Amino acid sequence: MTLVLNHLRQLNGSKFLFLALTILFLATSCDALKKVPKEKKPDSDLGEIQGQRKYNPKTGKWETTSEVTEAMDTVAWKEPTREVPPPIISDTVGEVAGDDGTVPNSEKLGRYKVAVMLPFLSNKLQSSNNRINEKSMTAINFYGGMKMALDNLSSKGVKLDVTVLDTEGSSTVTKSLLQRPEVTGADILFGPVRKDNLKLVAAFAKENKKPLISPLSPSTTITTDNPYYIQFAPSLKTHCNAITKHVRDRYETDQVVLVTRNKGAETKRMKYFHEANAKYEGTIVAERFQEFVISDLTADLNEVEMEPYFKEGKTTVFIVPSWSNEKFVYSLLRKIRTSKGNNKVVVYGMPQWMDYQRISFDYYEALNVHVSNKIAVDLDAVSTEDFKRNYFYKYGESPSDDAFLGYNIMSYIGSLIAKNGTQFQKTIDQEPGSYPSTKFLFDPVPGTTSNLENLSEIGRYENMHINILEFKDYSFQKSN
Repeated sequence: MTLVLNHLRQLNGSKFLFLALTILFLATSCDALKKVPKEKKPDSDLGEIQGQRKYNPKTGKWETTSEVTEAMDTVAWKEPTREVPPPIISDTVGEVAGDDGTVPNSEKLGRYKVAVMLPFLSNKLQSSNNRINEKSMTAINFYGGMKMALDNLSSKGVKLDVTVLDTEGSSTVTKSLLQRPEVTGADILFGPVRKDNLKLVAAFAKENKKPLISPLSPSTTITTDNPYYIQFAPSLKTHCNAITKHVRDRYETDQVVLVTRNKGAETKRMKYFHEANAKYEGTIVAERFQEFVISDLTADLNEVEMEPYFKEGKTTVFIVPSWSNEKFVYSLLRKIRTSKGNNKVVVYGMPQWMDYQRISFDYYEALNVHVSNKIAVDLDAVSTEDFKRNYFYKYGESPSDDAFLGYNIMSYIGSLIAKNGTQFQKTIDQEPGSYPSTKFLFDPVPGTTSNLENLSEIGRYENMHINILEFKDYSFQKSN
């Protein structure tokens, strides 16, 4: 069974609080967390969707796939000095280093320096009662998982010297961190999270030819023509592609209805599903899904008629690429449930639906709700049980999804660094990874230049693996 409903608990006096305080104030076993000046942060947002060309390692060329020829849109996808021994260079792989845009040789070293920049928000710690700011929890949980992976990698002889830096969620702090020797001298960069801070670090990584792991941002507008940028969170377009394939493997086009509010950003998202369906059919003139744009946004959707969309004797599939308004999603699910009668229905939603607080799970169960998600924790897997037990022994808390993700990403990156060296990303699309709760399947995304015949003109690397989860027996489980 795959359980994915995972809400953070309030921190208490456990070993996990000790982990948080250690991260925020003391030296970790890798290095000390550094603090620099403060700045208030604006709200974060994530980015837009790019085109549909992929690099084929078999032919050595970029190939264009079938697309619907409509304009792309922009959408909001809500959404820490240590001296080490001199490196030992054993061999190199790849192109010759230079200033012509080529990726430099990949060096295999005796030890690798890793700079981790995450928003621990140590500046917001309530010192009077040692309470950790709730917004710090993503970074703390994530690094807790990373630390588990680092310990495991060390036991296998993978030597990583990690410096943990607190961005404090501030662009001023992030700019200051980029001037520190722990960052300028790092072989690998990791983080941060917020879009504006991530843009700063991505530009630095590109200029200094350092691989940058972006662990949590699905935005496609962070950087361009940057073969050092490694995006672990799949973009919105990748989610739409995965949902479409899952639907079409089970249902015909005429059974599918795309539903959005009458808002530009939402209606434009329909395009991604039409493109994915055309690709599935292998033609640019594939039959399109039905579209249902809702203007009535009253609590009961009084003027909305659902009955014409149900097909007697067939299952009707509603795909709802909407997430910013929980009230609308609730009203729509209630309307579908009261209108469907004896007709069979499946509803596909977005990962944010898993965090809704007011929608009764009875609706999810009755309407066979499915969502896309980058992570799916299989509670019955032996590897999951091992991780949960070891994490609890270490921190006194059960691991959150962010902890699983931190462990998975660091385990994967650490193994690639040990095998391929400093520019490990150059072959990342040929080396998938499978870990507790997810897989990693990377593809190079083409850059903005017109001549895309050589590998140095990659825009970024993106993880394309998406899990489809279904709500069954009152929990989200990985769909078969």
